[in-house]
Amino acid sequence: MSKESKTTCGVGTGAYSSRYAVGFGCASKVSKRIDINAGGSYVFGGSKSYGGGTLDSGVVKAGFVFKLGELNKPTQISLDESKDLKKEVKDLKAKNDEIISQNQKLLARLEKLENIALKFQSSSEMISVATKD
Repeated sequence: MSKESKTTCGVGTGAYSSRYAVGFGCASKVSKRIDINAGGSYVFGGSKSYGGGTLDSGVVKAGFVFKLGELNKPTQISLDESKDLKKEVKDLKAKNDEIISQNQKLLARLEKLENIALKFQSSSEMISVATKD
């Protein structure tokens, strides 16, 4: 099974003695845990006598795979998931920029308040010096 595709097909060939064969098969993901497969092969040169019977020249097969245990998440993501992640990153960057702007405004206000406090502090020192004499 290919991890990149829901359905995978293949073709192959082989030889034994004076016989040649071609085989094919396909597999498909039904769900996260179940895959199905089917295929067949054909031996060129007709059927062959074997022991007490004959071996046919064509064969068909089918099967399934049931995955047990913990399933590992694939490392690849779908196009929709990619778009969703890009949107989330864009939204987070916008929120981050907004927070930075708010912080800069708050720092500017704090600096103004500190300057005002320093002016009052120096004025009260002058007043107290003037009254001591």
